[in-house]
Amino acid sequence: MIYGRMTIIFFTIIIIYFLNTYQRNVVWKEGTALWSDCVLKSPNKARPHYNLGTAYQKKDMLDEAISEYKRALSITPHIAEAHINIGNVYEKKDMLDEAISEYKRALVIKPRYAKAHSNLGSAYGRKGMLDEAILKFKKAITINPNYAKAHYNLGLIYDRKGVLDEAILKFKKAIAINPDYAEAYNNLAWIYATSSNAIIRNGDEAVALAIKACELTGFRKAEVLDTLAAAYAEKGIFEKAVEYQQRAIELAPLQIKEKLKKHLQFYKSEQVYRNQQHPTI
Repeated sequence: MIYGRMTIIFFTIIIIYFLNTYQRNVVWKEGTALWSDCVLKSPNKARPHYNLGTAYQKKDMLDEAISEYKRALSITPHIAEAHINIGNVYEKKDMLDEAISEYKRALVIKPRYAKAHSNLGSAYGRKGMLDEAILKFKKAITINPNYAKAHYNLGLIYDRKGVLDEAILKFKKAIAINPDYAEAYNNLAWIYATSSNAIIRNGDEAVALAIKACELTGFRKAEVLDTLAAAYAEKGIFEKAVEYQQRAIELAPLQIKEKLKKHLQFYKSEQVYRNQQHPTI
């Protein structure tokens, strides 16, 4: 009799344990649920609010992310990463002045924070403040010479200013640091394929770099296929240029389709495309 009761108690405990484990796993299955649960249990700790903000940001719940980051900062004011993340969210919302303010706040807390300098440079670049952007990217690189993204972004600014020799050097440096940097291959290929400067243009290099960028993006990025088409046109292989441009148009979001169709008309007429503006991806 006692044995039977002990057996029932034992299996009851096991069932309760598995039910609790299942419920916990359901909560932990999704980042927002996990950290919302942590926030409920520890509302006065900064870390759960910060991590919940990160989870919201990953799901594009931008206003909720900002709210949680600000809550984390109200508890622990010196979290530079929270200011960076708020700045990133503001940039995504095209609120550049607010983003700049957040990056500057991060730098007050951590003056040698390379990511904050680089992000501030990106925001300056988007506002057309190119010289200020250059200074910030250079500062980020001084702090962290192997910061591939800062080299790449500096290359973009030099490209926009028409300083193509410097842009080429920076894209190459980004690739040397990160050999899988698709954007850097793509922008370097674009310069070699479309520059109005014959000394800079190099069809063979353009094709090789564009193919690498396409491989890294699975031949599924319209902007990269556009670059490959321009590279083949530079080499005079217009059949390939037309083929890849048509594929680019099929994959392109609506806002760039018309631009890519204009490029296609060049290649169908066996003309090359000349442009110095980078095709960022």
